[in-house]
Amino acid sequence: MIAGNRHLGFTLLELLISMAILAILASIAAPSFIKQIQQDRLTTHANQLQAVYRLARSEAVRREQQVSLVVEDSDWVVKTNENGQLTEVGRFSIKHSSIEVALADQVVRESGEVLATNNILITDNITDTQDYRLCVLVSGQSWLAEAEQNCS
Repeated sequence: MIAGNRHLGFTLLELLISMAILAILASIAAPSFIKQIQQDRLTTHANQLQAVYRLARSEAVRREQQVSLVVEDSDWVVKTNENGQLTEVGRFSIKHSSIEVALADQVVRESGEVLATNNILITDNITDTQDYRLCVLVSGQSWLAEAEQNCS
């Protein structure tokens, strides 16, 4: 378009400078985004692990019978006895190859108590992210803590 004798629009040089500035800003922001994605992945797995444990505890109390948390491959499976057969009620699965969870078999009594305390580390082995622990007391109470706290 021509407005008087002047052309409206961008020159190639202005466009190239704008693109260079945008590329610099993107390269500065990318590491922060990657770290946030890694931390969100770890937090999501920790929350899902705690949810599966709480499901097992609530099922044990609701059904008034013992519920087992069994390690199968890399999953933690909630199993209960229905008519003499073990039935899966819930499952925790690791969804990303970078996540490691130190799972162990656990039995939840009908009172909601467990046979032994448990201290389950959830990590991605990346120093920039905050690892978690699922802490379970014999009373059945559970909480997520930062890995350094060691459930004390």
